[in-house]
Amino acid sequence: LTARCVEQVRGVGIAAVNLDLIYGLPLQTEDSVAETVAQALTLAPSRAAVFGYAHVPWMKPHQKLIKDAELPDAPLRFLQSQAAARYLAGKGWTPIGLDHFALPHDGLAAAQRSGQLRRNFQGYTTHKHCDIYAFGASSISQTPDTYVQNEKNVKKYQELVADGRLPVERGLRVAAYDGAAPFYLLLIPNTGDGASPARIEPAHIWYKNFELSVAHYRGLDDRED
Repeated sequence: LTARCVEQVRGVGIAAVNLDLIYGLPLQTEDSVAETVAQALTLAPSRAAVFGYAHVPWMKPHQKLIKDAELPDAPLRFLQSQAAARYLAGKGWTPIGLDHFALPHDGLAAAQRSGQLRRNFQGYTTHKHCDIYAFGASSISQTPDTYVQNEKNVKKYQELVADGRLPVERGLRVAAYDGAAPFYLLLIPNTGDGASPARIEPAHIWYKNFELSVAHYRGLDDRED
């Protein structure tokens, strides 16, 4: 199925393909993770992300069918993530930040080498100041100062769309001190290959906002005391 999807997107002119790989699944081992990565690379993607399985049965009732005893514990999950990273690195892939990887000629790797890597809530990207507009149930949109999530229930989402209403369930406005997070998430990958922190364009802006917001936050704490 995955191979067919990759073939179809390439058939309509989409040359660059990213694959999300998951570790921490029931009965998964370091060896099986490496085998999965090897199989994924036969599809010739240009980017890959390695994420840990999130076991949240209180949010997703169908996950209650999974036996806790079959899930790897935290140390094993870490070893599995490292097994995937080692395999990708051994095949010449460039690690990007915490959990992304790209071929050396890919734009993501080039952006990291030049200190121009960016990040949104979905992960690392080459785009800066780019709004994300999400379509579909549970999907999340992002603007510079907001996050907005669509209705998670598929039926309710469809009804809202059919009625011509925005299918939004909730939204959050980004506080000033939240803006510092992208800077710190980018500092290591953007400077890990010889790039200077000064080459990260918004660094001084984020850091200034961070200092001001921390002072304001402490002031609020003092007043509450």
